[in-house]
This record gives sequence, C-alpha cells and structure tokens, in this order.
Amino acid sequence: MIYDDRRHLALVPSGRTGTLSVIALAGPGDNTITDTVPTQIGARTGAVDPRTGKVYLPTAEYALPAAAGQRPTPKPNTFAVLVLDR
Repeated sequence: MIYDDRRHLALVPSGRTGTLSVIALAGPGDNTITDTVPTQIGARTGAVDPRTGKVYLPTAEYALPAAAGQRPTPKPNTFAVLVLDR
C-alpha cells in the first residue's frame, strides 16, 4: 500500500490483476474506493510524489504462466517505471 498523506489517499497496486485501487481516507469506518486504474501485470509496489501526487510503479514484462507456487520470471530488458498522473 502507498499512502498519499497530502491527499488522504491509500493507493493499492495489485501486480496480479494489473490495477491500482484508489481509496479515499475520510476517517475511521469512512473509507471509499474512488477509482480502480489499469496499470500492468507485475506492478505491485511503488511510491507517490507528495508534491505532485504522481504515482510511480516499477514493473517489467513477465513470462507467463508461472509454475504453481512460483513468481513469474521477468523478461530481459523490459524493466519500466509506470507514471500515473491525475
């Protein structure tokens, strides 16, 4: 989970589904998923720029399918950083 303190948002990347859930944090018991943004399969961690609100998600292309219980193998020379902006 990535926390954007300035905008009171929790950003939850899912590398398995290739999405980023945006959750507005209004207070205890009052949190709402406001958006689900498509990213890329494998993007499962990241950071937010507190000044701009841009989200950076490192990823790569993966050889699929992976063996049961194993992580997929990244393809050579496919590393990228996704930049998400409102």
